[in-house]
Amino acid sequence: QNIRGMAQNFAFDLPSDTVLNKLISYRFEEGILFYPAGDKTARFRLLRNFTKVEIDGLFTSLYMCFLRASADKLIPEIPSLDKWLEKLSPEGRLQVNKTKNLQKENPWKNFPKNIDEANN
Repeated sequence: QNIRGMAQNFAFDLPSDTVLNKLISYRFEEGILFYPAGDKTARFRLLRNFTKVEIDGLFTSLYMCFLRASADKLIPEIPSLDKWLEKLSPEGRLQVNKTKNLQKENPWKNFPKNIDEANN
């Protein structure tokens, strides 16, 4: 909702702060970095030298976050990852296919995911 962007920055609103916080909790595990901006806005800042293939990877990681939110019943069901991959460039698809089955190491796995978890 309310997608906006300027230069290498873009943001969009989510239906609720619950959905935003859940996406934030998935981000590192999916190999992506973005920040909350306000109650329900996700904000991204890209580097100037991002390639088309890297942007395909970024949006695939974001799509994976949305797939998880959909599986958690926080948002309506969305098409499978394979349907998403059909939309990528051949180079982007090749890069994503090389990495999508790799186990990602999460260096923050022992840190709390949110303030409530930190206080317990």
